[in-house]
Amino acid sequence: MFPMIYMSLVDEQNISDFEKLYRRCRTKAYYSAYDVLKNESLAEECVSEVFLALAKCFDRVNALGEDEQVRYIAVSCRNRALTILEKEKHSAAEVSYDEQESELYANADVSLVEYKELISRLSETDRFVLYHRCIASTDYKQIGQLLGISYTAAKQKCYEAKCRLKKLMKEEWE
Repeated sequence: MFPMIYMSLVDEQNISDFEKLYRRCRTKAYYSAYDVLKNESLAEECVSEVFLALAKCFDRVNALGEDEQVRYIAVSCRNRALTILEKEKHSAAEVSYDEQESELYANADVSLVEYKELISRLSETDRFVLYHRCIASTDYKQIGQLLGISYTAAKQKCYEAKCRLKKLMKEEWE
């Protein structure tokens, strides 16, 4: 399926050319990104970003020959994939928390009503993430897919939601 967002960025007379280029190169672009990232969702994200950037400057890309266009897209995907990989590594390094801590203040002498009241103060996203991670035991990859974000971003969101809940608990009970 051809994403409609690209059509709004490409001039009307070039839409069919862009669509042909997209259909011709998307698989190659995906495999180029996947070779670097080794992750399906990140590779798809990479391809989407590359074609979005191509749509913005399609006149220049359209002036290239067919082989040059394919090379240009493959190199763009590889470079974008390397950038995404660096961001993922950097983001993973920033997430410093104790993964063993599965229960939030599990030993605290607190009623279920008090927990529910505190959790209700959190944002909808925080409640969603905490529910799926702590109650439903959903893994980070699945949470990321549900939210449309990467594995690392899902892990970060879980960590931040736990921190916000802990902060509320400290404020309430200290």
